[in-house]
Amino acid sequence: MAQKTMDYRHRPAKNIERHLLIEACRRVLAAYPAHRKKFQYVGFGALEFLDFQLVHRALGIEQMISIEKKRTARHEFNKPFKSIKIIEGHSNHVLPGGEIDLKRPTIIWLDSMDGLNKSVIEDLVTLGRTLSAPSFLIVTINAHPVTPESERLNSLSRAVGSQYVPPGTTDGSLAKDGLAIAQRTIIEEVLKEAVLQRRDPVQWMQTMNFQYRDGAVMQTVAGMIVPQSMTRRDVDQVFSDIDFYRPGSDYIDLRVPVITVKERVLLDRQLPKGSKAPLLAKSIPKDDLIAYRQVYRYLHLAGLQSAVETSWTA
Repeated sequence: MAQKTMDYRHRPAKNIERHLLIEACRRVLAAYPAHRKKFQYVGFGALEFLDFQLVHRALGIEQMISIEKKRTARHEFNKPFKSIKIIEGHSNHVLPGGEIDLKRPTIIWLDSMDGLNKSVIEDLVTLGRTLSAPSFLIVTINAHPVTPESERLNSLSRAVGSQYVPPGTTDGSLAKDGLAIAQRTIIEEVLKEAVLQRRDPVQWMQTMNFQYRDGAVMQTVAGMIVPQSMTRRDVDQVFSDIDFYRPGSDYIDLRVPVITVKERVLLDRQLPKGSKAPLLAKSIPKDDLIAYRQVYRYLHLAGLQSAVETSWTA
């Protein structure tokens, strides 16, 4: 998790995402009972260590490692459990450096506020080449299109390297969710190429694809490093009972609209809908109605009912 001044507990969409990822991790652990006690968690704790708290409390994982560019006494003071080990350094150096045993089943979250860039790609290559099978890899990056539009393609090319830019990408195609689509494609190709360079037969299989907005557009792509013998049908079965399973380019939008408690009651009375018929509420913008329908079932996971019930504002 990137260290920022904003309290992450007051980012409703991020909170929902965090809980959905924990639920996905629970499925991974259940699918590999023989490995359950061997799993470790690796992330960027910053000062809040919010994901570390959830991982330990919800999943029971004890071995946890936080990578911090600069290790300080404040980090040590704020870590919530003694089993958290803080390693100082950039992830590009720490991950291939040998201090973390990546041959051990691992849940790792590369949580960045930046867009996809060469540094993130370097980490993906390292992890694709070395992560144990099974492991669960989560990547969060900024997906907000740059301005002006005429600089979008050049910006992406500079960030990731021209060799990674998907064929047919243009300034126009990188508008709206176009950048997120391109970045997901790059992540997919990088990981698939990296696992092919291994001696042991493993593969990358995507399982989650989220977008959310607590300000800038962010995206999260997650998936598993699994043995070559595991089929897509096997992975589908692991996540068969969760409706936020996204194995391809289709994504779930976790944007939390500003809906009052009274409006929420009105909308909830119309849900769930078995058809694609729109929600009815004349005073609420159409985009907010669509967004609410996507996330209404998950709001309680973040301990909130809507964005107006937190202290966060855009």
